[in-house]
Amino acid sequence: MNRESKYLAAREATIFFAEVLDRLKVPFEIIGYSTESSEAAMAAALGHIPAFKYRHMRHSPLQHRIYKAFDEDFLPIKHRMVNIYPRFNNWDEEHLLFAYRRLLRRTEREKIIIITSDGQPNGDASHLIETVGRLEKLGIRVVGVGVVDPFVEQIYPNHIVVRHLPQLSEELVRILRRELLGASREGRAW
Repeated sequence: MNRESKYLAAREATIFFAEVLDRLKVPFEIIGYSTESSEAAMAAALGHIPAFKYRHMRHSPLQHRIYKAFDEDFLPIKHRMVNIYPRFNNWDEEHLLFAYRRLLRRTEREKIIIITSDGQPNGDASHLIETVGRLEKLGIRVVGVGVVDPFVEQIYPNHIVVRHLPQLSEELVRILRRELLGASREGRAW
């Protein structure tokens, strides 16, 4: 699966989740994130050559794009999903903390973050593992969804890897069943 197929699969997964959660009246947000520019280019511009040796250092600001906020109905803003496409580099641990801070404002008892990944994010993997562990100790359930790439298996204790596009909807239904059947829908925020 090439880069375009991966991001289209990730976008399809996001829309699928959103439609199901919307129908079930489960509050949720959709947030995209990346750096403002290419980390390799910024590293080189700062004299950090070869850039891959500086993969653990962020060189450009993060962007978080709220495609759907908790207080918005999904159907009127569904057209925003076309803006989900790959940009630059991902720093998952910083995004998880951003999403966590937003979830803290919610009154639901259970809080779940589903993070979709098409490969290895930038940053320090051990720091990302620690971040996931800290969030889980704070009561946040974190689910990693790997699109083709199995890297999520190394980071997220709760994960799935979708290797083929036809498998995507089947795996997403499995996640929804597992995460939604344990408690009442009113008590969860995604």
